[in-house]
Amino acid sequence: MIISSSYSPHIHSLLGNVFDKLKFTTSQASSLESTISDVVNHIRQQTALEEMSKWAGDETQISPQSVPGNLLHCVLINFFSNCHVTRRSSYVLLSQMKISFKISMSLPIVSSDSIVIPSFPLAFVSLLSHELALNCPHFTLDFMDCCSNCLNSDAISLRIKMAVMTYIVPWVRMMM
Repeated sequence: MIISSSYSPHIHSLLGNVFDKLKFTTSQASSLESTISDVVNHIRQQTALEEMSKWAGDETQISPQSVPGNLLHCVLINFFSNCHVTRRSSYVLLSQMKISFKISMSLPIVSSDSIVIPSFPLAFVSLLSHELALNCPHFTLDFMDCCSNCLNSDAISLRIKMAVMTYIVPWVRMMM
């Protein structure tokens, strides 16, 4: 009887007993094992394809023009993270966006590793959002799209959703 050596000894003995009780010959056992292996591989492949197609269907294409609006949403929402490293990284990203996308702001945004952002900086983010809405109206649609997705997500806490509702006010005003 041919049974793969990768099975644990317990499974090996169980399969051996089943094959003995069913009075399989060595060639029949090998053929059955091969068939079972083929079925398992087929199921694995189909499951992987289904998962990939499901993921690809949910995937959103981001155009180069929408990157600044998406990044801006990431920056502002991550200012409300419980992790100080995430908040600081958001600040550094904002300072880099200011340089890369030539965003003019009166607020002093400088890249620094020693900056500390409080855990719920609603006043700072609201002021920042207001200034960005005035100076970057071309980010509005992409930014609001990201905010809308965030507000519709069940994975986002009510605390964060309330913060998003607060910092989108200037952007909504820009759309009127």
